[in-house]
Amino acid sequence: DASGLQYAVDQGAVQALVDNKGLVQAEGGQVILSARAANTLASAVINNSGTIEAKGLSSVGGRSMLEADHITLAAGSLLDASGATGGGNVLVGGDWQGSGTMHQATTVTMETGAKIDASATQTGNGGKVVLWSDIHITNALTQVDGEILARGGLEGGDGGHIETSAASVDIGPHAVFNTLAPK
Repeated sequence: DASGLQYAVDQGAVQALVDNKGLVQAEGGQVILSARAANTLASAVINNSGTIEAKGLSSVGGRSMLEADHITLAAGSLLDASGATGGGNVLVGGDWQGSGTMHQATTVTMETGAKIDASATQTGNGGKVVLWSDIHITNALTQVDGEILARGGLEGGDGGHIETSAASVDIGPHAVFNTLAPK
């Protein structure tokens, strides 16, 4: 056309996909995986079978956020926001009780063998872990069958917070939740 700009969109561009099979590291920092579809008729998907680390080796853990319509934490995957002086935050599909500006998922699936850790490793409080699917969508589903940790530090601190929410929540037989504080 006269403006010199031309766009061609194929079916692959309408649907968004983030597929992490490797290692993403941001020591004490922030990792955001975001997939948004080009329109409301398509869907956006995040598949994580790898490791996402936002650990604080000598400080408070970082923050990991995964936002898409459909999110899968596959067997063997790890989201680690643990920290020496306090746990970080891991937000999958939304924030605490749907607050904030994150795009809310329709489905979140945490398979057997997947792990999320937002624990304090030495001192301090455990962090916050949220697995959220939009409670306002009738077919929204959060399925959890992995291990979620938000423990207090070994040398002192309180346990953190874990939330699993959706219009429908399915807690599998292998699910483990741990917010214990040893001292």
